[in-house]
Amino acid sequence: MRLISGDGLRRVAIHEAGHAFVRLKSGDVLSRIGYIFIGPRADGSLGFVARQPDLDSSTLGRVDYMKLLEVILAGRAAEEMFFSAAGVGAGAGGSESSDLAKPTEIALDMVCHMGLGRSSRLIWHRTPTEKDRIEAEELIAESYASCKGTYLETS
Repeated sequence: MRLISGDGLRRVAIHEAGHAFVRLKSGDVLSRIGYIFIGPRADGSLGFVARQPDLDSSTLGRVDYMKLLEVILAGRAAEEMFFSAAGVGAGAGGSESSDLAKPTEIALDMVCHMGLGRSSRLIWHRTPTEKDRIEAEELIAESYASCKGTYLETS
């Protein structure tokens, strides 16, 4: 396991605080925090914000999923706010459970499996097309911009 100290600890704390702050500000079903952890874990991550386990994703709508994308992207957005766009660390990426992988999976599910993309196409399909990937990327970009503008730059 990796150890965290000094500037690294500060970066992880800012990253996780971003998740927690946006989760609390988002309201509704997403705002309930179970606990916040900062420290090395066996999966290679250095921290996380756990929500209380009462969220039933089958009852969420498009607005809720867009807020969820904002919460997941908020760690990177907080780093950008504190360290600049050029100073953002690699902590949001790296694994299949990372802060970049999760929103990609959610956005593709919204587009391909739930009919909750921008186009609201009412067809389910297993393999995303290039058009689906572009739409998912647009949803992620929209959520990231909203996260920064709504929660972090104005607070």
